[in-house]
Amino acid sequence: MLRFEKILFPVDFSQRCVGASQYVRTLARRYGSHITLLHVLELPTGHPGDPQFGGLALGFPPVEAELRARDSVAVFLRNELEGLPVERTLLNGHPAELILDVASKGDFGLIVLPTHGYAGFRKLLFGSVASSVLHHSSVPVLTGAHMAGVSSGEYKVRRIVCPVNLMSHSTEVLDSASQVANDFGAELTLLHVVPGTEAMPEKLMDCELRRHLMNHAREQLQALASAMQIKASIRVDSGSVSERIEAIALAYEADLVVIGRNGADHHWFGRESYSIARKAPCPVLSV
Repeated sequence: MLRFEKILFPVDFSQRCVGASQYVRTLARRYGSHITLLHVLELPTGHPGDPQFGGLALGFPPVEAELRARDSVAVFLRNELEGLPVERTLLNGHPAELILDVASKGDFGLIVLPTHGYAGFRKLLFGSVASSVLHHSSVPVLTGAHMAGVSSGEYKVRRIVCPVNLMSHSTEVLDSASQVANDFGAELTLLHVVPGTEAMPEKLMDCELRRHLMNHAREQLQALASAMQIKASIRVDSGSVSERIEAIALAYEADLVVIGRNGADHHWFGRESYSIARKAPCPVLSV
């Protein structure tokens, strides 16, 4: 069961974080959450305080930079989060490592972390923190690549798409998606994508085999939803997982995509989770 009593909100003072504050505000109001707004002042490459600099911990970032960051943390999103319980924290070090450490030790129920919609080399430069947090976090993560362009209006959750891989973690994912749908009175669509492969592109896959796999997946998904007493529509598709999730989320005008990531079989979506978050037209909650 999802617990959103404590939300960790790492920020870098960018417009993406201003956009993400809308989601934080909506969730905090709905669940009565306490928010921790965290900024990590990253050690410069080669700085004596960097563990990679000969393994020596001789100092911290320049005093001026830390003072500026502390002033920014004190006022950032003050208006956007007005009236909500917010704790403001500044730490020095490596962002991904500290975000994961704080989330784990602080018993947080959710991390809200906007990411960049970049590809290729720019993704390596700017997407490493979000990618690392998504891959290693034991805490659910809400992220998305389009948060900078979010309007200032209230975030509403009316339609949810929940891709399911039909492995052992599926029941937890379905339970989480159903919980959020019930909490917001949202329509829920369960989706399974029969993946294609480079060795056998979808257009070359035997039509009868694809039809068999899709029918079997639909039966499994319907049986699982029925057993869990989840009210939802069922959609089965085939092709690239992240691309089909993106297309269907667009077609359904989804406000949220819920995916699995932390189960014993999380490697199936683990390889795809950052790609899904980067391509999805709405926020992605990975559990």
